Amino acid sequence: MSINAFIPTIWSNQILNRLRDILIYQLICNTDYEGEISEAGDTVKINEIGPITIRSYTRNSTSDITWEFLTDAQKELKIDQSPYFAFAVDDLDKAQARPNVLPEAMNEAAWGLSNNVDEYIAAFHSQAGITTDLGVTGTGINIKSTNILKYLSLIAARMDQANVPLDG
Repeated sequence: MSINAFIPTIWSNQILNRLRDILIYQLICNTDYEGEISEAGDTVKINEIGPITIRSYTRNSTSDITWEFLTDAQKELKIDQSPYFAFAVDDLDKAQARPNVLPEAMNEAAWGLSNNVDEYIAAFHSQAGITTDLGVTGTGINIKSTNILKYLSLIAARMDQANVPLDG
């Protein structure tokens, strides 16, 4: 005969926090217009200055300076995404659950929405016109024990220039 019935089950008073990916894309986006958006379906018209031509300068000469008039441009920001979350906790479960699960559930839902935004923005990467070049000539990077510090310092310099978040 066994005494398994005497071995207690212990319930922890803590909730295990999940390890989560670092969200990058939404941190490097312009959020200046958030206060002007009231609901899904809105369109924000954003004015901007058109491109200005950069030319070579000849020292001690002003005769070759070419003036240009400023042009304007405009972009539209359409608010056409409205993700949501919904969950329910039975009143009896809420009263009996130890620890309180609602704060952690809200934290998980908030992270889920943020991850959704990050993935949506990441999908536009190919349209951004940005490429990464470590300044290495040749057909590829051949990392070895003798040159790894060189490449790591190049990567660190690029990350500093790109304003990459340092979270984690």
